[in-house]
Amino acid sequence: MEKDRQYDNCGGKRKLTERQGEIMKKIICFLVCIFCFVSLALALGPNPGTAVTPSIYGITFSKVELHNKDTNTWVTIGEGDAYFDIALANAGATVGDYFSNVELPSGTYDKIRTKISRNIQLKGSGKDGSGVTYYTTANQVANFGTGTVKGKAISASNTVTSPVQGTFQVPGDLPPTPPAGFTRVAIDNDYFTDEIAAPTFTEFTVVKGTPRTMKLSFDVSSTLYFDSGIGPAAYCYPPVVSASMQ
Repeated sequence: MEKDRQYDNCGGKRKLTERQGEIMKKIICFLVCIFCFVSLALALGPNPGTAVTPSIYGITFSKVELHNKDTNTWVTIGEGDAYFDIALANAGATVGDYFSNVELPSGTYDKIRTKISRNIQLKGSGKDGSGVTYYTTANQVANFGTGTVKGKAISASNTVTSPVQGTFQVPGDLPPTPPAGFTRVAIDNDYFTDEIAAPTFTEFTVVKGTPRTMKLSFDVSSTLYFDSGIGPAAYCYPPVVSASMQ
Protein backbone atom coordinates (compact mmCIF):
# COMPACT_ATOMS: atom_id res chain seq x y z
CA MET A 1 0.00 0.00 0.00
CA GLU A 2 2.62 2.48 -1.06
CA LYS A 3 2.43 5.37 -3.43
CA ASP A 4 5.39 7.37 -4.74
CA ARG A 5 5.07 11.13 -5.11
CA GLN A 6 7.65 13.28 -6.89
CA TYR A 7 8.31 16.86 -5.89
CA ASP A 8 10.79 19.52 -6.91
CA ASN A 9 11.29 23.28 -6.73
CA CYS A 10 9.86 24.01 -10.16
CA GLY A 11 6.25 24.23 -8.93
CA GLY A 12 3.34 22.75 -10.83
CA LYS A 13 -0.15 21.97 -9.62
CA ARG A 14 0.41 18.27 -9.08
CA LYS A 15 3.95 18.39 -7.67
CA LEU A 16 5.26 18.92 -4.17
CA THR A 17 8.09 21.37 -3.51
CA GLU A 18 10.93 20.59 -1.15
CA ARG A 19 9.11 22.58 1.52
CA GLN A 20 5.93 20.63 0.98
CA GLY A 21 7.88 17.38 1.07
CA GLU A 22 9.31 18.26 4.47
CA ILE A 23 5.80 19.05 5.69
CA MET A 24 4.50 15.70 4.52
CA LYS A 25 7.34 13.84 6.17
CA LYS A 26 6.57 15.41 9.54
CA ILE A 27 2.80 15.15 9.18
CA ILE A 28 2.84 11.43 8.44
CA CYS A 29 5.21 10.75 11.32
CA PHE A 30 2.90 12.71 13.58
CA LEU A 31 -0.09 10.64 12.51
CA VAL A 32 1.56 7.61 14.07
CA CYS A 33 1.53 9.41 17.42
CA ILE A 34 -2.01 10.69 16.99
CA PHE A 35 -3.52 7.25 16.52
CA CYS A 36 -1.55 5.88 19.45
CA PHE A 37 -3.11 8.55 21.66
CA VAL A 38 -6.70 8.27 20.49
CA SER A 39 -7.14 4.52 20.68
CA LEU A 40 -4.27 2.72 22.39
CA ALA A 41 -5.31 4.65 25.51
CA LEU A 42 -8.27 2.28 25.78
CA ALA A 43 -7.98 -0.82 27.89
CA LEU A 44 -9.03 -4.11 26.35
CA GLY A 45 -12.43 -5.26 27.45
CA PRO A 46 -13.25 -8.50 29.30
CA ASN A 47 -13.31 -10.83 26.29
CA PRO A 48 -11.40 -9.50 23.25
CA GLY A 49 -10.40 -11.68 20.35
CA THR A 50 -7.44 -11.47 18.01
CA ALA A 51 -7.18 -8.16 16.16
CA VAL A 52 -8.27 -8.26 12.51
CA THR A 53 -7.94 -6.01 9.46
CA PRO A 54 -10.94 -3.74 8.73
CA SER A 55 -12.09 -3.20 5.16
CA ILE A 56 -12.84 0.46 5.97
CA TYR A 57 -10.84 2.69 8.34
CA GLY A 58 -11.95 6.27 7.78
CA ILE A 59 -10.74 9.40 9.58
CA THR A 60 -11.54 13.11 9.13
CA PHE A 61 -8.97 15.87 9.48
CA SER A 62 -10.26 19.34 10.34
CA LYS A 63 -7.11 21.43 10.76
CA VAL A 64 -3.34 20.92 10.85
CA GLU A 65 -0.83 23.57 11.93
CA LEU A 66 2.94 23.84 12.32
CA HIS A 67 4.67 26.15 14.81
CA ASN A 68 7.41 28.45 13.51
CA LYS A 69 9.64 29.01 16.51
CA ASP A 70 11.57 31.83 14.79
CA THR A 71 8.43 33.98 14.60
CA ASN A 72 6.47 32.23 17.39
CA THR A 73 3.46 31.78 15.11
CA TRP A 74 1.25 28.89 14.03
CA VAL A 75 1.06 28.28 10.29
CA THR A 76 -2.00 26.44 8.95
CA ILE A 77 -1.04 23.80 6.42
CA GLY A 78 -4.40 22.07 6.07
CA GLU A 79 -7.91 23.23 6.95
CA GLY A 80 -11.45 22.11 6.30
CA ASP A 81 -12.97 18.72 7.02
CA ALA A 82 -11.45 16.10 4.75
CA TYR A 83 -12.26 12.40 5.04
CA PHE A 84 -9.77 9.67 4.12
CA ASP A 85 -10.20 5.91 4.12
CA ILE A 86 -6.68 4.85 5.07
CA ALA A 87 -7.52 1.21 4.43
CA LEU A 88 -7.36 1.95 0.71
CA ALA A 89 -4.23 1.09 -1.28
CA ASN A 90 -3.71 4.71 -2.40
CA ALA A 91 -4.32 6.29 1.00
CA GLY A 92 -0.81 7.77 1.26
CA ALA A 93 -1.16 9.72 -1.97
CA THR A 94 -4.69 10.86 -1.13
CA VAL A 95 -3.75 12.22 2.31
CA GLY A 96 -0.78 13.95 0.70
CA ASP A 97 -3.16 16.00 -1.46
CA TYR A 98 -4.61 17.59 1.72
CA PHE A 99 -1.30 19.44 2.23
CA SER A 100 -0.16 19.76 -1.38
CA ASN A 101 -0.90 23.47 -1.88
CA VAL A 102 0.95 24.76 1.20
CA GLU A 103 3.85 27.23 1.05
CA LEU A 104 5.63 27.52 4.38
CA PRO A 105 7.49 30.69 5.38
CA SER A 106 11.19 30.14 6.01
CA GLY A 107 12.17 29.18 9.51
CA THR A 108 12.49 26.29 11.93
CA TYR A 109 9.37 24.35 12.87
CA ASP A 110 9.31 22.68 16.27
CA LYS A 111 5.69 21.69 17.01
CA ILE A 112 2.60 20.41 15.24
CA ARG A 113 -1.06 20.79 16.18
CA THR A 114 -3.81 18.63 14.71
CA LYS A 115 -7.59 18.77 15.00
CA ILE A 116 -9.29 15.49 14.08
CA SER A 117 -12.88 14.29 14.24
CA ARG A 118 -13.67 11.96 17.11
CA ASN A 119 -15.71 9.78 14.76
CA ILE A 120 -13.80 6.99 12.99
CA GLN A 121 -15.54 4.86 10.36
CA LEU A 122 -14.93 1.11 10.60
CA LYS A 123 -16.17 -1.99 8.82
CA GLY A 124 -15.12 -5.60 9.34
CA SER A 125 -15.64 -8.94 11.01
CA GLY A 126 -13.68 -11.01 13.50
CA LYS A 127 -13.82 -13.32 16.50
CA ASP A 128 -14.15 -12.49 20.17
CA GLY A 129 -12.10 -14.19 22.89
CA SER A 130 -14.39 -17.23 22.82
CA GLY A 131 -13.98 -17.75 19.08
CA VAL A 132 -17.46 -16.50 18.10
CA THR A 133 -17.57 -14.50 14.85
CA TYR A 134 -18.99 -10.98 15.08
CA TYR A 135 -19.71 -8.28 12.48
CA THR A 136 -19.72 -4.50 12.73
CA THR A 137 -23.17 -2.87 12.60
CA ALA A 138 -24.46 0.68 12.20
CA ASN A 139 -25.35 0.84 15.91
CA GLN A 140 -23.20 2.05 18.81
CA VAL A 141 -22.39 1.13 22.42
CA ALA A 142 -22.53 4.22 24.64
CA ASN A 143 -20.26 5.25 27.53
CA PHE A 144 -17.10 3.70 26.11
CA GLY A 145 -13.87 4.57 27.91
CA THR A 146 -12.88 5.30 31.49
CA GLY A 147 -12.33 9.08 31.47
CA THR A 148 -14.70 12.02 31.95
CA VAL A 149 -15.36 12.37 28.21
CA LYS A 150 -16.94 9.10 27.10
CA GLY A 151 -16.88 7.69 23.60
CA LYS A 152 -18.95 5.14 21.73
CA ALA A 153 -17.86 1.73 20.49
CA ILE A 154 -19.47 0.03 17.50
CA SER A 155 -22.15 -2.51 18.33
CA ALA A 156 -21.18 -5.97 17.06
CA SER A 157 -23.54 -8.78 16.09
CA ASN A 158 -23.18 -12.54 15.66
CA THR A 159 -26.64 -12.98 14.15
CA VAL A 160 -25.97 -11.27 10.80
CA THR A 161 -23.92 -12.65 7.91
CA SER A 162 -21.99 -9.60 6.73
CA PRO A 163 -20.58 -6.38 8.24
CA VAL A 164 -21.76 -2.84 7.62
CA GLN A 165 -19.95 0.42 8.24
CA GLY A 166 -20.17 1.76 11.78
CA THR A 167 -18.90 4.79 13.70
CA PHE A 168 -16.41 4.52 16.55
CA GLN A 169 -16.31 7.68 18.68
CA VAL A 170 -12.95 8.31 20.32
CA PRO A 171 -13.19 8.82 24.11
CA GLY A 172 -11.15 11.34 26.08
CA ASP A 173 -8.94 8.70 27.74
CA LEU A 174 -5.20 9.38 27.59
CA PRO A 175 -2.33 6.90 27.97
CA PRO A 176 -1.08 6.54 31.57
CA THR A 177 2.30 7.89 30.43
CA PRO A 178 1.87 10.06 27.31
CA PRO A 179 4.97 10.47 25.13
CA ALA A 180 7.22 13.39 26.00
CA GLY A 181 6.07 16.62 24.39
CA PHE A 182 2.43 15.54 24.01
CA THR A 183 -0.41 17.86 25.10
CA ARG A 184 -4.15 17.35 24.73
CA VAL A 185 -5.25 20.89 23.90
CA ALA A 186 -8.98 20.32 23.67
CA ILE A 187 -11.73 17.75 23.17
CA ASP A 188 -15.40 18.52 22.59
CA ASN A 189 -18.42 16.75 21.19
CA ASP A 190 -16.97 16.64 17.69
CA TYR A 191 -13.16 16.98 17.64
CA PHE A 192 -10.00 16.50 19.64
CA THR A 193 -6.94 18.75 19.28
CA ASP A 194 -3.43 17.59 20.20
CA GLU A 195 0.03 19.15 20.09
CA ILE A 196 3.36 17.37 19.79
CA ALA A 197 6.70 19.01 20.54
CA ALA A 198 10.26 17.77 21.08
CA PRO A 199 11.54 15.18 21.70
CA THR A 200 8.70 13.23 20.05
CA PHE A 201 8.43 15.74 17.23
CA THR A 202 11.76 16.41 15.54
CA GLU A 203 12.10 20.03 14.43
CA PHE A 204 13.11 20.88 10.88
CA THR A 205 14.08 23.96 8.88
CA VAL A 206 12.43 24.79 5.57
CA VAL A 207 15.08 24.88 2.83
CA LYS A 208 15.14 24.36 -0.89
CA GLY A 209 16.73 21.20 -2.27
CA THR A 210 17.01 18.82 -5.16
CA PRO A 211 14.17 16.58 -6.38
CA ARG A 212 13.50 13.56 -4.18
CA THR A 213 10.92 10.80 -3.86
CA MET A 214 8.54 10.30 -0.95
CA LYS A 215 6.98 6.92 -0.16
CA LEU A 216 3.93 6.88 2.11
CA SER A 217 2.14 3.80 3.40
CA PHE A 218 -0.65 2.93 5.82
CA ASP A 219 -0.95 -0.48 7.41
CA VAL A 220 -4.31 -1.08 9.06
CA SER A 221 -3.82 -4.81 9.59
CA SER A 222 -4.64 -6.07 13.09
CA THR A 223 -6.33 -2.83 14.21
CA LEU A 224 -9.93 -3.93 14.80
CA TYR A 225 -11.04 -5.81 17.92
CA PHE A 226 -14.30 -7.57 18.71
CA ASP A 227 -15.24 -7.99 22.36
CA SER A 228 -18.34 -9.81 23.61
CA GLY A 229 -17.60 -8.65 27.16
CA ILE A 230 -18.59 -5.05 26.45
CA GLY A 231 -21.65 -4.82 24.29
CA PRO A 232 -20.67 -6.94 22.34
CA ALA A 233 -18.64 -4.22 20.68
CA ALA A 234 -15.99 -3.44 18.10
CA TYR A 235 -13.28 -0.80 18.51
CA CYS A 236 -10.07 0.16 16.77
CA TYR A 237 -6.41 0.27 17.57
CA PRO A 238 -3.96 2.51 15.67
CA PRO A 239 -2.70 1.76 12.18
CA VAL A 240 0.97 1.67 11.33
CA VAL A 241 1.79 4.78 9.30
CA SER A 242 5.21 5.26 7.74
CA ALA A 243 7.02 7.62 5.40
CA SER A 244 10.40 7.44 3.76
CA MET A 245 12.41 10.03 1.83
CA GLN A 246 14.76 8.87 -0.90
